[in-house]
Amino acid sequence: MKKFLKDNFVLVLGILLPILVTVLFALATIIPGFFVDPPKYDLLFMTSNNYNQVGLRFDIVNGKIQAQYRCDTSYYCADRSNQQKVYRFNVKSRVLQEIPVSMPAIPLKATSYAAPVPIPELANLTINPATVSPDGYQFNDFRNNGGDFFAGLFYSSYKPQLSISKNGYSILIPLNTGNILFYDVKFIGWIISQGN
Repeated sequence: MKKFLKDNFVLVLGILLPILVTVLFALATIIPGFFVDPPKYDLLFMTSNNYNQVGLRFDIVNGKIQAQYRCDTSYYCADRSNQQKVYRFNVKSRVLQEIPVSMPAIPLKATSYAAPVPIPELANLTINPATVSPDGYQFNDFRNNGGDFFAGLFYSSYKPQLSISKNGYSILIPLNTGNILFYDVKFIGWIISQGN
């Protein structure tokens, strides 16, 4: 056995090194979770296309969401359809839920238009819009991956890889990005409490 290892040192090293690196990466991902408290606060975010001047806008006023459809463009607002979706990420179950949003009827030839958008599922929530939650978790996309160097190596710079992280521990958000690019993701806030 010793002779085999000595005669085939480079071959053995070539086989063992990738396995060792894989194990180290796995441990680096798993171990921080044992020392970091699990997240407490669900979060909201939105995806859209890149027509920034058209679509939903969210304002957080005294912890409450105010949603409004706004359009200010040289084209007709009705022609600039914005495929926006609002999501809630449940941090305990790690399930992503799409929140239904009914857009207002847009006047056919309007180039400037604004209207409130009631979203019943969000009406009783109290929201903190800070990117860092009260328990220290941070919302990340690929542009801001929580200092995770290896995430930057393996994820495309054009596709968002959403996660929340704290002290080296990351939880991926299971969003099927499809045609969504990095500028199509807008963080809304953390759900601090739910009313009745």
